[in-house]
Amino acid sequence: MSNKQFLITCIWVSPVVFAAITLITYKNDLDSDGSMELGAPYTFYQKSSGLYIDTGEMGTVSSFEKPNLLWDILFAVIISITLVAIWAWFKKIKCKRHLN
Repeated sequence: MSNKQFLITCIWVSPVVFAAITLITYKNDLDSDGSMELGAPYTFYQKSSGLYIDTGEMGTVSSFEKPNLLWDILFAVIISITLVAIWAWFKKIKCKRHLN
């Protein structure tokens, strides 16, 4: 696999890995006065809701952390590079065995 192919493969694998990690670690307990969290290994989005007992009103709080999003993207890119490198290595071994 050439460097150009490796880079192109990493570019399209990274968003897929990021989406898969985010979907796998997605937590949503909003229906039971809990919170919703997105992100792994760092939580970059969190939303909480609950009922104020004194007033009887519903309240919602949300937060978005840009540094945590960047760390999660970097984490996904590192995993993608590792996966593509392992895939290229296995492909190379398979070709060598096929030729022998």
